[in-house]
Amino acid sequence: MSMVVYRLQRTKYAHSREDILSGEGARITGGRWNPVGVSLIYTSATPELAHSEYIIHQKFLPPPSCNLIMIQVPDESVIKLPIETLPEGWRSYQKYGITQNTNEVWLKEQQSLVLQVPSAIVPMSFNYLINPLHPDIKQVNIIQSEPFIFDERYSAPNNTNFMSSLFDEMTES
Repeated sequence: MSMVVYRLQRTKYAHSREDILSGEGARITGGRWNPVGVSLIYTSATPELAHSEYIIHQKFLPPPSCNLIMIQVPDESVIKLPIETLPEGWRSYQKYGITQNTNEVWLKEQQSLVLQVPSAIVPMSFNYLINPLHPDIKQVNIIQSEPFIFDERYSAPNNTNFMSSLFDEMTES
């Protein structure tokens, strides 16, 4: 059996299997689950969650041209990180180091191809981290990559990200 996960990715990097499954963007910028210098592919359980996870990180709106990518992974390649094993404060935007450290053993020891983690944005939902350096990466299939059209309401008059501003305000208090 297999499952389908979703990813929003800039269109210019969404045309080849090598680009889609490189983990290069996460390697360059780092993220909640990986430090700078470590490749990782962030995917989500649903297109809606993939959208939320992508848009929250955009500094300016409208966002750049993107593709919604459907990725198929084998069920048996997924292990779950139980939310109760995460340290207090793991959802905080300012505390990425907490989750990066939690994930370090999984990445280094290549415990599985895919790790299911809770979403910090929608805690009852899940993201799926794909290790592009895992020997089983060849079992991952790109099912579809199609243009994703963002709702025109994201075009704020001052061209700033309302969602990021709102998130910043919420985490400061």
